[in-house]
Parts: sequence; structure tokens; C-alpha cells
Amino acid sequence: MESQQKYNHYLVKYAQAGHYPRLLAIGSFGYNPGATHFSDLTQSSRWYDYSTIGLRLQVPIFSGFATNYKVQQSKIQQRITDNNKRSLEKEINLEVEQALINLYNSVQSFNIQKQNLKLAQDNLAVLRAEYDAGIALNVEVTTAESDLIEAQTNYYRAVYTALISKADYDRAVGNIVR
Repeated sequence: MESQQKYNHYLVKYAQAGHYPRLLAIGSFGYNPGATHFSDLTQSSRWYDYSTIGLRLQVPIFSGFATNYKVQQSKIQQRITDNNKRSLEKEINLEVEQALINLYNSVQSFNIQKQNLKLAQDNLAVLRAEYDAGIALNVEVTTAESDLIEAQTNYYRAVYTALISKADYDRAVGNIVR
């Protein structure tokens, strides 16, 4: 975008230069045959050299407002590029903010699932102790084991989501290049 901005800046200057006079140097050099018949072309004495040198001054008087329109069009293109750059910057900032929010939420979810896993492990340990003492039923222990497996699954899912969110954040801030 910055290169495009520089290009548009020079484009405006080029369009504005259409109002300035131009001074051009002109020159040519060559040989001309001085023969009247085709068979005389091979004689070196018949070739005559010539050269021209000159200057050309072009002063723009009126171009039908074409130069003004080119300048205006270049300035409009420059503004469009500036707007595109601001839009891109805002999109990047939004992507970074969204990635940061997702990372924060996934870390919070990870912490909650870690606590749930610990609670499920403690609950299973208590119910096994109660089952061994004859206080709890086998169904309660089986339900607690099922809850522990579900808590482990949710924990690993939260770990995966947190890692993906971290990778998305790193990509958004430019630490990872595709």
C-alpha cells in the first residue's frame, strides 16, 4: 500500500508537470546517396553525409482542460489508495482484537475445564472410597467414571482450542507467516 501511495504521489506530480513548458534537444546524422542511377550507388564519392541539431520548445497554451482532468483523476486515485490503506489497517486491527478476545476466552475455558477435571477426579475418588466403605452404589461410581471421561474430553478440547487461538493470534500480529 505504501508503494502504491508513492506511485500515486509521483503520478500526481507527473500530471501537474503537463502545465510546464518542455525543452527538447533534437539531432540526427546520416548519409545520402547522390547518384542518379542505381549502378552508381557503390561509388563512395557519391555519398554525402548530413546532420541536424536543434532545440524544440513546447509551451502548453490550452489543452482543452485535459491536463486539469488528469491531475484531478490522479488526486482521486491517491485518495482512494489512502482510504484503502486506512481500511486495511482497520481490518488488521480488528483481526488482532478478535484473535486476542478468542485467545482470552479459550484460556478462560481451559481454566474452567481444568477445574472441572479436578472436581471429577475428586468426586470419583470420594465415590470409590464410599463404595469401598459400602455407602455408595456401583451406579454412582460408574456415573462418576463417565463424568471423569467427559471432563477429560472437554479438557483436551479446551487445550486444543487454546492452542489454535494462540496460533491465530500469532498469525494476526505477524509472528507466523503463511
